[in-house]
Amino acid sequence: EELSIKDRARVRVRSVALSLITFVKVQPHSMEFYEAVRDSGQEVGPLLTQSLARFSALTEDTCVPVEIGEQKHKMQIVELRPEAAVRIIDTDVQHHFQFEVDFE
Repeated sequence: EELSIKDRARVRVRSVALSLITFVKVQPHSMEFYEAVRDSGQEVGPLLTQSLARFSALTEDTCVPVEIGEQKHKMQIVELRPEAAVRIIDTDVQHHFQFEVDFE
């Protein structure tokens, strides 16, 4: 469902080597994210680290879900370093959090 692929559709898969992530900048899609962070009593960095740890790779300009308690919030990947597509397995990511809200 998430990939919008129909049953029995032909899919091509390829393997690529990705650089290890050193930096990520994210942007929440709504003000509810900030409220959920405040209400959770946790810091943003650990919340993002926990949510992003479920992924093996990230690409710029994609949307990922961030869970806070029982709620899922959409988070846009704005910038990655050293490249626009990176692997995040087995790394200590430095989170630079961009406090801007996308109201669209």
